[in-house]
Amino acid sequence: MKEFKRHLIKALTVLLVAAALTGCMKVRITYDVEKSGKTTAGMTFLMSKGMMDMMQVEPDELVKQVEDSYKDDETFKGKVTAAKEKVGDEEYYGYTVTGLDSELQAKVEDGLIVLEIPVADLIAATVESFSDFDQSLENISLSDFEMEIVVNMPNKATCNYGVVDGKKVTINVADIPQGTKTVVVSCPKGSILPWLIVGILALVVLAAFVLSYLVDWALKKIPFFRGVL
Repeated sequence: MKEFKRHLIKALTVLLVAAALTGCMKVRITYDVEKSGKTTAGMTFLMSKGMMDMMQVEPDELVKQVEDSYKDDETFKGKVTAAKEKVGDEEYYGYTVTGLDSELQAKVEDGLIVLEIPVADLIAATVESFSDFDQSLENISLSDFEMEIVVNMPNKATCNYGVVDGKKVTINVADIPQGTKTVVVSCPKGSILPWLIVGILALVVLAAFVLSYLVDWALKKIPFFRGVL
């Protein structure tokens, strides 16, 4: 978690400097899980259009500042891109950092792919970023600050918290009960669809074989069918 905290603090600091915690901010942490269990991470940071106008900050400026913060970081293999989203009537702008090697990796066992997310540590890392700006956890809660975790699994997912949409799980950190340390996201190692297709094809082949056998039997045993067919 130490390496991920470093990326989180580095990327989030740019937004905090620009915003000074005076408006709406959104943070999204994304985990992309492969069938092997390999997991890569990404982070998106957004602020409202009204907030950017007030601070006289352009979206491209934020992206450039984040890119500059990574210039001397030889371990950074990711990519920084501009981000734009609309929530209700409000537009949000910011940046996304993708391709981060995640210290958090999914486990593959007993036919399942399981990702255990230490949400308490992630929240603590975010609070640590705010601490440089003399912001207590109470102040963060009172500000219009939202944080969510998105997990993309290789197959249909299940989770003990959050909203599941097929392979995607979206977890609003504010909805997680206080004191929760870990959120578990899992999915089957293999998709059921290929096996379902194989089963259907096998049934079709079997049905065709049985039908062919019955027709052949009828032609040999029943004179009526020999006359008709």
